[in-house]
Amino acid sequence: MNLKNFVVLASLLMLLSLSIGMVSANENVTMESDGTNLGDIKEEYDAEIVTAENYTAHYMSDDELYFELQPSDVVEGNIDFDVVDNNTSRLIGQATYLANFNHGYGYVDAGVGNYKATIKVSDVFKDSYKIKPVTINVKITKAPVMLTAHKWISTTKNYATLKATVKDEFYSPVCVGTVKFSINGKTYSVKVKNGVAVKKVKLTKAKTYAYKATFSSKNYKTKTKSSNVYIKKAKSYYTFKAGKYSCKMSYGKYVKLITAKNNKKYRAFAFVVGKQYGIYPIHMAVNTLPKDMQSKKGDYVQVWIDNGRGIDSTIQRKINLYTLNP
Repeated sequence: MNLKNFVVLASLLMLLSLSIGMVSANENVTMESDGTNLGDIKEEYDAEIVTAENYTAHYMSDDELYFELQPSDVVEGNIDFDVVDNNTSRLIGQATYLANFNHGYGYVDAGVGNYKATIKVSDVFKDSYKIKPVTINVKITKAPVMLTAHKWISTTKNYATLKATVKDEFYSPVCVGTVKFSINGKTYSVKVKNGVAVKKVKLTKAKTYAYKATFSSKNYKTKTKSSNVYIKKAKSYYTFKAGKYSCKMSYGKYVKLITAKNNKKYRAFAFVVGKQYGIYPIHMAVNTLPKDMQSKKGDYVQVWIDNGRGIDSTIQRKINLYTLNP
């Protein structure tokens, strides 16, 4: 092959190689119909979320999530935002941007844990505004609770009730978690329902028992309270006294009286315990008052005489059904 033919062949091979390279490169480029290379286009936003700080709060708190938009004048009216967990794409909060105040306020409703979350414009508004989202750290800690362990009176014949109520910081019932009751060397685990945990136990020895109630939950702090259960000896009747007067209350009425006391309800039983001058009846009543009425709340034995012209004399003795053994 002479030199001229060699040069022509080499030139053809070079042109073929360049053509193949250009085709290969073009296969990796997306073009608009007008020939614009989409790889050269950067996404543009009307505004972006700024001043969005990391969010730390306890479970079910009312702490606000706060942010601003920059620029803010592109937004007309209020618009909603979603707070989305980056790992699960689950909605864990919401916020509203108030155009008149140039601020966005919201909340996070998630269980205890650490999250990477994105604040982004809600789907309803995404066609109206292109707002650059922002990712923040969200930390949710356990919430405080108020636990009450209630006193209870029962007899050796009936069941006693261990009762605990659980409320959050806003005095609303806590509907999750477990209460462990410890009494007389035994432990019972009870699920909380509508803020209350109840366990009935049989205690056959008449005495005062101390018990503990411990509440636990994955989203609330652990709390322990103590209280007492008062077990009275089952008898055919119970004697109440005030001054020189006394009455005998049947077992059935006594159970109704202490049940009212346990449930913070009013209950009274009246008896005629004699007659003044053999004519005027002498009345005696045993009652429990859950709130202030004519007397301050508490338990009472009262005696009065009706002489036909009104109450002639009155005796009132305050008692404590928890500790009294009539």
